[in-house]
Amino acid sequence: MHRLHTICEMLVENNRKYNLTAIVEPEAVVDKHIVDSLLPLGILADKGILTGELRSADGGMLRLIDIGAGAGFPSLPFAAVMPSDSTRILAVDSTAKKVRHIAETAQAAGIGHIASEAGRAEELALGRLRESFGIATARAVADLRILVELTAPFVAVGGYVAALKGSRVEEELAGAEKIAMVLGLGEPEVVEYTLPCGDGRALVLYKKMGKTPEGYPRAYGKIKGSKK
Repeated sequence: MHRLHTICEMLVENNRKYNLTAIVEPEAVVDKHIVDSLLPLGILADKGILTGELRSADGGMLRLIDIGAGAGFPSLPFAAVMPSDSTRILAVDSTAKKVRHIAETAQAAGIGHIASEAGRAEELALGRLRESFGIATARAVADLRILVELTAPFVAVGGYVAALKGSRVEEELAGAEKIAMVLGLGEPEVVEYTLPCGDGRALVLYKKMGKTPEGYPRAYGKIKGSKK
């Protein structure tokens, strides 16, 4: 709870310098940032994804990457409650000031098992980070058709893409179907839930069934402009 409180405090404090979010009222910060991050983490835990085969496949260590992490959601709340001895989290964002905020918040909260890195996902996925994580998360980043191509290349076979979306995802799911198969992802599972404020949410889970082909992810302009 101390860590989560510090995350909230740092968000409000650094928002004055970095313009991180429009949501700064205390109740809204808790509901739409903290709870909105931890509820999907609970879903992953209930499904055994956090403690099962992903850990055993990597020597007991769960490696998670948060793409387009923004002000650190869901990665900072994840790190606040997940065990430091068996979890490593990397928060990635293309905006340096947001990455700086995540690093400052982690230090202030005493969270040592999260790192942050500035860079574009479609470029970082072509290097040392490729297919090296058990889970890739993303929250409020892009349409699912774009999002799966930005996240899947980071995930090892057997791992998961976990997309935190709004409640209306049916059209996005249909649009992402073809490219998800190309990227090596299986059929999506959608878990719907509701925030205490009444807002509907959906966690879209894809299991990585095969390696992502060379050439993916493409340049962002091509991803955005492509219809498949």
